[in-house]
Amino acid sequence: MEDQWTSLSNAGHYPLILDPTIARMQVTRVLIDGGAGLNVIFATTLRKMGLEFLSLLTPTDIPFYAIIPNKAAIPLGQITLSVTFGTPANFRTEFIKFEMADFDSS
Repeated sequence: MEDQWTSLSNAGHYPLILDPTIARMQVTRVLIDGGAGLNVIFATTLRKMGLEFLSLLTPTDIPFYAIIPNKAAIPLGQITLSVTFGTPANFRTEFIKFEMADFDSS
């Protein structure tokens, strides 16, 4: 118990790397940044998942910034997917609206 945190200043303001289930598919190394107001998913990720996403897109023309230096990124559209966090014994599922990006990121 010596390594367990008993208090944390600025809780919810630190990024996490998690392995959620998105649209019934286990996805690894997902960056969750509690301070960001933008949920981005990449078209390449959905292609690798085998998800037919084009019919699920809602058009949008609102750009977002600070992902590609000095440029605005225009999403392909928005998509709402079920996202489950946790284990089968203790989990939570939410429907999250993502901006779908058509560029690669590290």
